[in-house]
Amino acid sequence: MEENIIKRVSNQKPINLNELNIEALYRLHFEEETYAANLLKQMPPFSKERYSFLNKSYEVIEKIKKYRYLLEEKNHVRSGYDKEKYFLYTIFVAIKKRMKKKRKLIVLELGCGEGKFLKKISHFQDIVLYGCDLHPNVNLNNQKITIYKDTIFNTLNKFQDGTIDILIADNVCEHFFKDEIDSIYTLINRKLNKKGKIIFIIPNSNIGPSDISKKFLSMGEKAVGFHFMEQTYKENIKMFRKYGFTTNYLCMRKLYLGKKQKQPFFIYNFMNMPDKVKIFMEKYFAKLNEKKRKHVFLRFGYHIYILKK
Repeated sequence: MEENIIKRVSNQKPINLNELNIEALYRLHFEEETYAANLLKQMPPFSKERYSFLNKSYEVIEKIKKYRYLLEEKNHVRSGYDKEKYFLYTIFVAIKKRMKKKRKLIVLELGCGEGKFLKKISHFQDIVLYGCDLHPNVNLNNQKITIYKDTIFNTLNKFQDGTIDILIADNVCEHFFKDEIDSIYTLINRKLNKKGKIIFIIPNSNIGPSDISKKFLSMGEKAVGFHFMEQTYKENIKMFRKYGFTTNYLCMRKLYLGKKQKQPFFIYNFMNMPDKVKIFMEKYFAKLNEKKRKHVFLRFGYHIYILKK
């Protein structure tokens, strides 16, 4: 079928996805993403050249992924239930309850994709919702939600200083280019309300790589795809402090009770002690075997950051 013929980013040669099995599609995804990642890192920060090529690469990779998902679902490999989105929702609700409601809260989700999470929280009456993404399929018909098809940097500049109450980025910050983070995090600090909250979900490199590299590299190796900033908990905390953010609450997972999902629970970060404990223990948890390591890092929330200025 014509719609399953793509041109590779790496050499512009056409390839018919119908002729590939699941493993070959993973390999193709890996080759295209690592090729694009290497070129993107060499392009000027915030340049039209960089983001134009990023868009072009994403469009090709999304077609590969979409076709692979169809095959995986046909072979009962994938699950449609997104536990991380449910987990993010419970964190958002818990934080929102702690914030005063003198006016409508301004909520911005960076890298919102098609806006599924924003739609999930759109039933709240006391919030105004915004999102942004370069995703080629951003098309949400919801009057309560405004989605900018633009870069994170450009979107943040649309807001007045100190006006964003809750900033969300679910598996987005690891995609930031290293030569752009200084400008982005400085801007986030400016735009966030002085009593605002940040919810970041970022893969921990100790149980990564978490981009397409995970199919071809061992746990703990450096990501070589689009996860340019996949780091340890300690590295992220140090970086956030550099840009004026501190941990507000530490978040951990409660155990599941049968099929019923339980709420996450929060630890108030008194005198920064819980954070110091997590940072201290991280190096020891990283020495566990892969199965135990993954379980511990997820349970103790080493991918979740709830921050304030």
